[in-house]
Amino acid sequence: MGSRPGADIYRPLSVLIIDSDLFVRKTLSRMLSEAQGITVRTAMQSCSEAFDILRREPIDVVLMGIGIPAADVLSEMTGMLQEFPGVDVLVLSSSVDGEMIRMAMGLGAGGFLLKNADSEEITQSIRCIAAGVKVFSGEIVQDLFPSDESLSVQASLSSGEKDVLSLVARGRTNLEIAAELLIAESTVMSRLSRLSSKLGTSRRVCPRRCGHNNSG
Repeated sequence: MGSRPGADIYRPLSVLIIDSDLFVRKTLSRMLSEAQGITVRTAMQSCSEAFDILRREPIDVVLMGIGIPAADVLSEMTGMLQEFPGVDVLVLSSSVDGEMIRMAMGLGAGGFLLKNADSEEITQSIRCIAAGVKVFSGEIVQDLFPSDESLSVQASLSSGEKDVLSLVARGRTNLEIAAELLIAESTVMSRLSRLSSKLGTSRRVCPRRCGHNNSG
């Protein structure tokens, strides 16, 4: 039986949590256990501990906390992404450090959020990067890009592009977006291509403040 248009049906995602703080690991595990379609396989203290899990089980997204010293975590991330290039990494940090963010993204991280992000922002961001969309917290976007440039980009998006971006942020595939918007899949791909060009990335960037708030 087919799903009704607009129904919140998400593809299953397997998530691995890595953070040196036990409280953070427990909080994230509890938070994500309530998210539809997301399964937390385990929560580990370090990348090195997570390697055995990654070798045994298919993991879609690694939620990785960066603490002090950040350089150690970035070094571990390098080794993990080299051995498991198909894994998407969503980084959580307690502070906005432009240099650290650029290093993490240069290594191949799929997104960067602050640790004060709420449960909806984290779950939607996990779905975004699993769909090939890079994600940043609003505060990070403000730090990395001039505010006038960010606003200009958002203003340049058409209503159709905003519709597609909103559905991508909800974890929809291209085919599901086409069905929900009653357009051809080729049209979805064309809008995604334009979004990629306007947002200045070959792997689609989704600032959380614009990818989720324009679905109306």
